[in-house]
Amino acid sequence: MRYALWPAERGEYHHERDVDAFLAGRSETRHAVLVADARGVGPVGFLELRVRDDAPRGRAVPHVEGWYVEAEYRRRRIGARLFAAAQRWSRAAGYAELVSPASS
Repeated sequence: MRYALWPAERGEYHHERDVDAFLAGRSETRHAVLVADARGVGPVGFLELRVRDDAPRGRAVPHVEGWYVEAEYRRRRIGARLFAAAQRWSRAAGYAELVSPASS
């Protein structure tokens, strides 16, 4: 799914390196990855968060870095549920806000 969202990274091993570092606990930044799982199918969507220092706010803030749902599972509120889970994660981790840039 990361290749579908970020196809420019294909062939450069960025995805594999990033995922391996995250799973091994070697990520250089604080991350959270939320996965939507369809019963009997497996993962159908994900939302990645990265906590980074936000100069205008003067503190660390979680940012939505990637948000993707497989085409055949869209329009089922899976993306909305992933975002709601990201908001809950942010609050539980002690953050007052969550940054989600708009893109087309």
